[in-house]
Amino acid sequence: MNDYMSSYTLHNLAQHFDGKIAFRYSDYYSDENLRMTYEIYQPGKAFYIDEEGKAYIYPGQVNFDEVKDWIENRKYRMSPF
Repeated sequence: MNDYMSSYTLHNLAQHFDGKIAFRYSDYYSDENLRMTYEIYQPGKAFYIDEEGKAYIYPGQVNFDEVKDWIENRKYRMSPF
């Protein structure tokens, strides 16, 4: 998925959740603080970070329907941290 499609998908997800969930694209090589905070050692990962700051790794390619289902049905609780 290219950067345009990723940002388009993230924008649509933010609209779907009425701004209650923020979605952000972060460049692995440019955002060292975020990488170190969540101990991300490889590029190409997507995470859901809950209200308490706990990060759950998303187990696949980011697309609207699958991410929406993963969040709405709380499937992230079964994902590794």
